[in-house]
Amino acid sequence: FVFNDAFETTLAGSQDAFNRALETWRCATSINWTTSSTTTTTSTSVQDGENVVTYGNLGTPTYGSYFSSSYLYYSNVSCTGSDWYLTEMDIIFGNQFPFHTATTQPSGQVDLESEALHTLGYAHLLSNVRDINDPMVPTLNTPFGDTLRTLTQNNIDGGIYIRNKSV
Repeated sequence: FVFNDAFETTLAGSQDAFNRALETWRCATSINWTTSSTTTTTSTSVQDGENVVTYGNLGTPTYGSYFSSSYLYYSNVSCTGSDWYLTEMDIIFGNQFPFHTATTQPSGQVDLESEALHTLGYAHLLSNVRDINDPMVPTLNTPFGDTLRTLTQNNIDGGIYIRNKSV
């Protein structure tokens, strides 16, 4: 993943919060995603070979509200049959929300680490669940001030399953 050049300056601690969530997934599933030491000027989702992480305007949602959006791009060009694989993922965190980036409990803010953990679950091809203690619960149900920074066994099993099926 590569951070937009304004990601950290928009809110101090943003890169650390995202990296903590990335490390949680990496340790649980052994999918060795990393973040780049360089930044990019790309601030939107576009299929361009970069996995961008940025703040931006998410527009008006069709239902409820959400704190981030992930854009997944797939291909089956080099595969035979119906096998598809994830080629890129861009993540945009809504710049209209007050995010919390520290490791402490947030107060009246959205916990960026929890939101990143949820959004990275999509990159593991997981879907939303109904369990309010699972980080894959839809964020629109997560009240301000809560944290969900621990993966469930189902999250880990799903991520490992996808890793093992990867081409």
